[in-house]
Amino acid sequence: MKFSTLKKNFKTGKLVKLDFIDQAMKLHNRLFDYLEVLNNTDINKISITTDGLSFLIGDENITLFVPPEEKRVVPLDIMNFNKYEPNEARVMDLFTLGTKQIIDIGANIGYHSIRFAKKIQLQ
Repeated sequence: MKFSTLKKNFKTGKLVKLDFIDQAMKLHNRLFDYLEVLNNTDINKISITTDGLSFLIGDENITLFVPPEEKRVVPLDIMNFNKYEPNEARVMDLFTLGTKQIIDIGANIGYHSIRFAKKIQLQ
């Protein structure tokens, strides 16, 4: 059940307060499940706002927004697999050591470009 439905059931009197609190806590506990999931990943923080979800990622502290219907985006891939393209990232890091400029001709959102830009700033 969605939390909004649960709240509606409480407001309309279908649930008494104590039952609402118990059922709400079961839903809230799902948030705490993510604490364990985040261990050993590159996700530093998940923010929930009225605009949606955003994730703070990696040593470079990249913030990425996750659209609600997207299942293959960098933050969710990291949640699912602990890292995003770790072998590719390692190779690209080796090729770009000490560089000041890079051209990334990619086909997605530009995560690697953002990562490189942040790495260059940190040098």
